[in-house]
Amino acid sequence: MSGWWGPQYKFEEIMQVGEHPERRFNPLLTLHLHVMFYCILLCDNEALDLTLEEFLAVLEDLTLNKELTEFYTKRVEILTKGMELKEPEKNTKKKPSPRTRSTKG
Repeated sequence: MSGWWGPQYKFEEIMQVGEHPERRFNPLLTLHLHVMFYCILLCDNEALDLTLEEFLAVLEDLTLNKELTEFYTKRVEILTKGMELKEPEKNTKKKPSPRTRSTKG
């Protein structure tokens, strides 16, 4: 499975997202990032001879972890180029001011 979306598809397969939607990719979770690193490597090299567990053990090398983080960040920037989130347009119409009643008493 190759191409830009291959790692995401592989991540969803490994994490069984179809049966567990709460496992969708969350870049704030370290485990998700590490599984995504594995998926990127696996998709770029289907002959990779490392299980996920072996790969996670290798990530104890912080230098490798840093390099993978930089690689992943660049890949996501390329993938999402031009997809910046825009804030919804704000309603510029002025609301009518509340009417004040004249009370004579």
